Amino acid sequence: MLDRAQRSRRIERRRRRWQSAGTALVAACLGVLAVLGVRSAGVGQPDFVAMQEVSATVPVTASLALEGEADGTLVRMQCAYKPAAAAHGKWTYKLYVVPRTGEPEELDSWTAGVGDEYELKAHSRFQRGDIQKIEIRKGDGTPLLVLNA
Repeated sequence: MLDRAQRSRRIERRRRRWQSAGTALVAACLGVLAVLGVRSAGVGQPDFVAMQEVSATVPVTASLALEGEADGTLVRMQCAYKPAAAAHGKWTYKLYVVPRTGEPEELDSWTAGVGDEYELKAHSRFQRGDIQKIEIRKGDGTPLLVLNA
């Protein structure tokens, strides 16, 4: 009788361990599926807006997302350089925030050419409502792309 009781308890402990392991596995799978679902739905992702070309010979395309913060604005940028840009070689680019009043603020500069891609996150001291436009300029200051805020 004691052997039967011990065997019954051993079987019960084993069953509980398998149940716990199965529950943990199901919870982990549901967590992964939830994360993948949120990412595919784009929840929490910034809305990127395409910048407009200032002239027809601009060798770059870019999209921006602006996020207001307590002490200014977070600017996210994604750039790609057109295959037709090969004739231009590598250029230096500068990202500027132009406020409604006051002097423009340079956020970043980089050098890129055909086939390059560039992403950045930069912080502007200007609040989103105080921004008139954002520009990508050539190294010499010539405007190439603009996004009116």
